Amino acid sequence: MADSTQMRMHKIVDELMKNRNIEPGSNSQKIVDLYSSFLKRKDGAKSLLKELSQIKKIKNKRELPSLIAHFNRLRVNAPFALWINVDSLDSSHYITEIDQSGLGLPDRDSYLGTDSRSRLLRQQYQNHIEKLLALTGVQNAEQQATDIAAFEVSLAQIQWNSIDNRNVLKITNRLTIQQLASISPDFSWPAYFSAMKLNLNSAQLNVRQPSYLGNLNQLIHDTSLATLKEYFAWRFIDNYAELMGDDFATEEFSFHKKILTGQMKAVSEPDRALELVDGLLGDALGQIYVQRYFSDQDKRRVEKIAMNIVAIFREKLHQSSWMSKTAQKEAVAKLGTLNLQIAYPSKWTNYSNLFISKDDLIGNVMRASEFLSQTEIAKLGTRVDSSHWESTPQTVSGNSIYETNTIEIPAAILQEPMFNRNADEAVNYGGIGRLIAHEISHLFDDRGRLYDHNGNLHEWWASEDVANFSKKCKALVEQYNSYEPLPGYHVNGNLTLSENIADNAGLEISYLAYKLSLADKPSSNIDGFSGEERFFIGYAQSMRVKLRDETLAIRLKSSVHAPDSVRINGAVTNQDAYYQVFRVTPNDLMFVRPNQRVQMW
Repeated sequence: MADSTQMRMHKIVDELMKNRNIEPGSNSQKIVDLYSSFLKRKDGAKSLLKELSQIKKIKNKRELPSLIAHFNRLRVNAPFALWINVDSLDSSHYITEIDQSGLGLPDRDSYLGTDSRSRLLRQQYQNHIEKLLALTGVQNAEQQATDIAAFEVSLAQIQWNSIDNRNVLKITNRLTIQQLASISPDFSWPAYFSAMKLNLNSAQLNVRQPSYLGNLNQLIHDTSLATLKEYFAWRFIDNYAELMGDDFATEEFSFHKKILTGQMKAVSEPDRALELVDGLLGDALGQIYVQRYFSDQDKRRVEKIAMNIVAIFREKLHQSSWMSKTAQKEAVAKLGTLNLQIAYPSKWTNYSNLFISKDDLIGNVMRASEFLSQTEIAKLGTRVDSSHWESTPQTVSGNSIYETNTIEIPAAILQEPMFNRNADEAVNYGGIGRLIAHEISHLFDDRGRLYDHNGNLHEWWASEDVANFSKKCKALVEQYNSYEPLPGYHVNGNLTLSENIADNAGLEISYLAYKLSLADKPSSNIDGFSGEERFFIGYAQSMRVKLRDETLAIRLKSSVHAPDSVRINGAVTNQDAYYQVFRVTPNDLMFVRPNQRVQMW
């Protein structure tokens, strides 16, 4: 699906590039100019000299808050990030969020792991820093790389782990600016917010990891200004390295692709240019994508599938043997407020105030990044728009949003093998039906269940409901902990719990929804397979993927998704229907005893 979507987007851009009648200043012109600026890029290091010289001129640590704000507005990786999110305690409004950030390796554990792979990766990363610094013209690149790598290890040591970061109650911490200042007294928050162009006054913020900010305050205090300047310069170089000429791009590929993921062949120039356009002008490209490649007839068919899935989910909640009547009633009410978004948004991003030049790549990226940041900041003080999409239509993934009780099913995922307009419903219920049920299930997973029908965060289940649900979650964690897709690397059942809940519940519900669509009639036999068999085959086909060991090792440490092979086999072995359809017996390798199968609803 990703390859097919990429080919479609290339066709769109190629046609625009050949069009001599594009309206100046239009979205199409912006796409062409941004794409062209990447292909025509020159010595990018020179383009960053102004930014790097500003960092070099910093005289004391009191200037760091403004620098971090500058990084945040440009979406450059810094010790903490700021964004605007729906307020989980009042889902009708937005709130400012602060989150830990600032690392160059995929996750915190990459810095702290004691296994040989982690130790080697840290050395390779330090070598990578040295090479890029040397390409930028830094004279003492080796020493700076050593200092920067050591600082990032110190940064990782004070950051929260991935398990704590997925706990929505732990990362919900309302603080005033005064309280924020008491946590980190050496950091001028007024200077930071002023540089961010944020007028918060007495407003509260959500600080995801308060202790991290306190420890960061101390780390900055204990670290020399010279090392801090080296670190920030490195973060800027690392952010723009791929845009800074062939030598930089070659080194970026060598580390971020070849070493981290095992990818052996570099991505082509046109593919990288397209990725940039997709990332910065996503809605502009998506609007054309929908016009060219999406059928409203497909949308109506998917909506019909979704209606059956919601009907089954409602029935499962009503019939739940472990939920109290009060929790059942509230859960059904929540399902009734589901905001199902399919294919594309009703409103598009307005890029009219964004200037794109065909000859200024780095400038384009900076202006577009700041434009996107300012678009987010402008939401503060307004009521939440439930029609807003977080995804673009060309995104090949579903999405669920707890605070607005929303699921998004973008247009690009409505293609084979996830959705086949020429296939029978068995295959499509196993594909797109399963995905829709998966995303709805997220609204009731171990985190989503804490949000009520309005999207507000609080514990609305009785203690008995929580205990019963936790027992099922514990069994699921133990099941997935037992999987070892790569020698020495087990799935982290706690880290992947939300996705595993959604995989298992979604598969069960989509199967029952398929059976509902048959209206008590037997399924047809096609190519020797019953409809029930085709459902499970369609599910497996929609999920299959190949991963190199390097990528798999990184994902097992940092991803909230288990590897796809585990997701497929782990979920089907919990489904009673799977055993009936394929006549699985205790002699088969994938047989799990009935009393050990985890069924969420």
